[in-house]
Amino acid sequence: MPVLGIILGFCGASIINARFAVTAANCLFYCRPSDLVLEVGDFTVPDVYRQHYRLVDFFLAPEFAMDDEPVNDIALVKTEHRILNAHIISIPTCNRPIPRHLSSDILLGSCGMGSVRPIRSRVIFPGKLQEMLFHQSVFEGITITGIITCEEHTVCTTPLVDGGNICSMDEGGPLYKINCSSRQPMCLYGIATYHKGMNIDSGDVVCNGGSYFASVTFYRDWITTTIIFNT
Repeated sequence: MPVLGIILGFCGASIINARFAVTAANCLFYCRPSDLVLEVGDFTVPDVYRQHYRLVDFFLAPEFAMDDEPVNDIALVKTEHRILNAHIISIPTCNRPIPRHLSSDILLGSCGMGSVRPIRSRVIFPGKLQEMLFHQSVFEGITITGIITCEEHTVCTTPLVDGGNICSMDEGGPLYKINCSSRQPMCLYGIATYHKGMNIDSGDVVCNGGSYFASVTFYRDWITTTIIFNT
């Protein structure tokens, strides 16, 4: 998972061609392209060489709304120069949403920080990212007024392992369909946007209230059109 470096922090991103990557719009809302660097490399292993690319532009999804739970939270970033080996490290976007009756049969993966440990007001990051596995959920959650159905532009998820959610600073990272035979990512299905239920458990920051992703299939036409008109 490439990392989008920002002056005050960082987010995940996914390369989809030699000049463009997809991330969360909330990662860019207070930034200028000159503030940003796309760092490309293997983040599943520690201490490896990574390439850095300056950005020349970014594009927020229409009707993006910044909030504690952002809406339409997806964006494209454009690099100044072509990304080396993009044909190998890029991931295609998924064509269509998972049918509701198959939501519990399709395996989804995400890559992020997960739980982190704050020490003396500083966060100690893990040496490598970890993979988290999900099924898509038809429901966003339950309130005192009833069950809330997941919006069409959002992918709601249920983790396969309790506590296996996206967490602090995982925004912008990928949600991808997994080939069950090879366990490799097939296509980009969502972009990590927000989580619920952050708490401190034995010194770790743990998020166990749900993980929410912007739906790539919902925004696929916008992604394609934006790239065509800005290439």
